[in-house]
Amino acid sequence: MKRALLPIVALVALVAVACGGGDKKPAPTQPPEATATTAPSSSSSPAASGGGEEAVGGIFNTIFSSGALTRGAGGPDGGAMPAGDESLKQYLLTASDVPSGYTSMGDFSYRLPDGISKDGSMDMAASMFMAGDPMATDPSGSTIMMSMVLKPDDLTQLGEQFSAAENLSEQDLRDALAQGGEGLGGVKITDVQVLDASGLGEGGFGMAMTIDMSELLGGFANSAAAADAGVDVASLGTMTMRMCIFAKGDYAAGIVRMGFATSLP
Repeated sequence: MKRALLPIVALVALVAVACGGGDKKPAPTQPPEATATTAPSSSSSPAASGGGEEAVGGIFNTIFSSGALTRGAGGPDGGAMPAGDESLKQYLLTASDVPSGYTSMGDFSYRLPDGISKDGSMDMAASMFMAGDPMATDPSGSTIMMSMVLKPDDLTQLGEQFSAAENLSEQDLRDALAQGGEGLGGVKITDVQVLDASGLGEGGFGMAMTIDMSELLGGFANSAAAADAGVDVASLGTMTMRMCIFAKGDYAAGIVRMGFATSLP
C-alpha cells in the first residue's frame, strides 16, 4: 500500500474506537453503489442471547480497535496477527463487483477475539478498494471501500441478534455514539442516519454518520508522523462513513464505505 493511505486507514480505526465503546455500538451502512457481499449459507441454526447492538458493537469494536485494518493494509505491524480462515475470501467483493474507478488494495484474513464473549474468537476476511490518488497530499477526494466476512466460533442465532438491531432508532445510535466517544475528546458526530438494510440476509441494518475530527487532529498536524506520511491533516478533519452488515447462518458480512468529506458521491 502506498504510504499516504496508511494514515487514512489508521484514522478510520481511531474513529471507530471512539464510536465503539459502551453497551451499544453503531450499526453499519448500505453503500448504494456496491452489491452487498454474499455470505456463505449455513445449515446450522444459530442461537445466542444478547441485544443485536451489543453483538455487532462487539464485533466492530474488535475489528477496528484491534489494529486488524492497519495491519491488513500493510501497516507497520503487518503479519503480527494470527492467520484467519483463507476460505472466507471467496465471499468477498472483488474488483469486478465494485464501481469503475476503484483500485484493489488487496485482501487479508485474521484470527481475532470475537468482541462478544469472554474467550471466543472469530475469523475475519476483508478486501479493500480505493478511488482517488493514494499519493495525493489532500486525500479529501478519495473514497475507501471495504467488504468483510466474519465467522465467530461461538455466536449462534446470529440472525436473531441482527433482527433485534433492526429496531435501533436514530436516537439509539446517537446515544451509543455519544457514550462511545466519551473516552476520546475532539470527535463530534455531526450527522447520523439509520439506513434500511433489513432485506439483507437473515437480518441486517445500516447507518451513515459524518464525523468532525478537526479538534482531535489538531495536535497531530505538526507531528513527525504527519510529516512522514506527507498528508495534509487538515483535509482529514471531516469523515463520512456508511456501513451495512447482515447475518447469514453462522456468518456475518458487511460493507464499509468512507471518505473525508461531508457527503459521499
